[in-house]
Order: sequence, then structure tokens, then C-alpha cells
Amino acid sequence: MWGVAEFALMALAGLLCAGLLTRGTMQLAGERRLGARLDALTQPAEPATERDRSALATLLAGGGEARAEIDRQLGAAGYVSKNGVLMFGLARLGATLGSGVALYWLLSLTGLPGALRVALPVAVSAAVFLLTRLVLHMRSARRARQIRAELPFTLDIMVMMVESGASVDQCFRSFAASEGRAAPLTRIATQALVEDIARGMPYDLALGRWSDRLSVDGARELASVLRQSLAQGTELAPTLREFAREFAERRVFVAREAIGRKTTQMTIAMLVLLMPALMIVLAGPAVSTLGTTIKKISSSK
Repeated sequence: MWGVAEFALMALAGLLCAGLLTRGTMQLAGERRLGARLDALTQPAEPATERDRSALATLLAGGGEARAEIDRQLGAAGYVSKNGVLMFGLARLGATLGSGVALYWLLSLTGLPGALRVALPVAVSAAVFLLTRLVLHMRSARRARQIRAELPFTLDIMVMMVESGASVDQCFRSFAASEGRAAPLTRIATQALVEDIARGMPYDLALGRWSDRLSVDGARELASVLRQSLAQGTELAPTLREFAREFAERRVFVAREAIGRKTTQMTIAMLVLLMPALMIVLAGPAVSTLGTTIKKISSSK
């Protein structure tokens, strides 16, 4: 039978869930009203199914800046989809509820007190809810580092092909086919670009989607330069060479920043782990001698 503590914890959890749901619903209603006003001024209203999906995604992942951040991190992690935020919100909710229910079921088989049987699943569910964002952030950061490492090599290959007389379209197709094996992530994005062009998508939109798939700083500017070269026929090799140099310098800057962080971490580790032992080695004999002297003086009296 449940005790008073279990009912109190469950009531508190229910109140917190109701408060969060009410806050999210109010924020969702405000955003939908604002979105409807802007849509009426700029473009026709979207279908009802798309509005429902957007509303559900906002309710699960949050609205405004929180949803934009999740969408950006999903793109940086390589999950480019129209319903990516909705799928992430559903997966996050399922993992949170599933971990809590599973742990509560396992603890119910043991002899733990009732308060712990409720408090531990709630704590684990909250940890899973927070860890999902951390895992997404780590995945996006790792992929972004890999793409930044591949872009200088990619641009160097494009410079060589452009200087040999190949067009931008030929550069993309050659890189997607065989030249991009040393840059697998960039090659995957380029293969998707070639597929979009083969399906009849305009180069402006295809290059925009290509930069979104890369999702690193400077990708949109690079796509804009390529778009301008295709539209106006401007010389591309010097600009690509500058982009390659800039991406290489960014890698050096990121490496120096990482070295600086490691140095600080090592200093803190030395202070925490080595300084106590060093103080014991240096001050131990003096403290031992002082204690022996005090004992002799006290015994002589």
C-alpha cells in the first residue's frame, strides 16, 4: 500500500507537469496567433496537418529560441528533416517516460521504502530528459568538427578542378562520385546536392539545402559565392582558395582553444590531486616532530 510520502510526491509531480503543460499551452497559443498574423501578411496559410505538426512539435520541444536551437542542433548532427523537431520531441518524451516507468517497475520488485520507489524514477526521468539535449549537443559538435576538418581538403580539390577548366556542376559531380572519398561527410552532402539537381531542383535552392546539410560557420557564405558564380560567371578559384585558407585557420584556432582548455583542466587537476599530497610530504615531518615534542613536554610535567 502506498504511504503518505508516495502520494505527496506523486501529487507534487502532477502539479509540476500540469504547470509545465499550462505554460507550454499558453506559449503555443501566443506563437500560433503571431504566426497566423504573419502568414496572413506574407503567404497563404499552411495546411491544417502542417499546423498540427508544428503545434505538437512546439508543445514537445518548446517554442521560440528553444525550438530553433533544437532545430539547429539537429541539422548540425545530420538529421535534416521537416519533422525533425517533432520526432526528437516524441523520442525525448518516450525515453523520459519509459525510463521512469521501467525503473519504478524494477524497484517495485525490491523492498525499498515507498518514498524511494517514487523519488528515484522521477530523478532518473529528469536526468534522461536533460541528457537527451546533451547527447544531441555532443553529436552536433562532433559532426561539425569533422566537417570543418574536411572542408579545406574539399575546397582545395574544387580549386584544382576549376583551374583545370571544369565547371561548378562538374566539380560537384566529380566530388560526389569519386574525388570525395577522403571527406565522407561532405561527400554525402554533395551527393544529396547532385540528387536534388538531378530531380530538377534549381541551383539556388539546392545550394541552400547543401549549406544546411553542412551546418557549419561559413557554409552559407560559400553557397552564396557558388550561387553568384553560377548566375554571373565570376571567377571562382581565388574565392575558393580564400575560403580554404579561412577554414584552415579556423581549425588552427579551434585547436589552440582546445589546448588552452586542456591546460586549464590540467592545472585544476594538479591543484586538486597533487597539492594535498605535496603538502602532506612537505609539512608531515614538521607536524610529526611538533606532535612528538608536545607529548614529551606533557609527559615531563
